[in-house]
Amino acid sequence: MGADDKLAELLKRREALAEETKVQKKDLQSAIRKRKLQLEKQIRRAEVRISAAERKRRTRRLILMGSYMERITDNDPAAKDRLMKGLDGFLERDRDRALFGLPSRPKTASDGS
Repeated sequence: MGADDKLAELLKRREALAEETKVQKKDLQSAIRKRKLQLEKQIRRAEVRISAAERKRRTRRLILMGSYMERITDNDPAAKDRLMKGLDGFLERDRDRALFGLPSRPKTASDGS
């Protein structure tokens, strides 16, 4: 085998390696994109779980505060009066007001009626 043949063989090997490297790079990039999508999906699921847990804790706190306020107002008419006045100014929906025995609010021009 002459020098030209060896040189031609080396050039072929170099081209083959370059092509193989391109394929490996594309495969690696594809694998990285796939893993990135998997990780983003795991992050979204974790965020949903965290959000749900926070909502549950908040709901539990609100229930306990309500129970505490109920106990206070059952034993203190002045506290009950203050609470009802506060709720009267705070609650807007008729169905919410009805839960506390408050009358419906009169309709105003800004209500769209």
